[in-house]
Amino acid sequence: VKPASATAPTTAVPTTIGRFAIRGKLGAGAFGTVYRAYDPQLDRVVALKVPNPGVMTDAKRAERFLREAKAAANLHHPHIVPVFDAGKDGDTLY
Repeated sequence: VKPASATAPTTAVPTTIGRFAIRGKLGAGAFGTVYRAYDPQLDRVVALKVPNPGVMTDAKRAERFLREAKAAANLHHPHIVPVFDAGKDGDTLY
């Protein structure tokens, strides 16, 4: 049994990212975290993918992330989740 002081710290879930109200965490991996969020502009619940801190270490990586989001937004297939938006809120890409 680990003492309480040896447990890993938990990362706080943000309350908003851009215009999106964060409703909860859906999952996380090596690249980033996916949140369940509400988009008040379009009045719908969305999945919001956010890269982990340290993943977007330079402008080239950020540019690539947004370029890949743009390419994914042009894909239309029943087994691919549609991309509705991509952007930046301060230092946070989504």
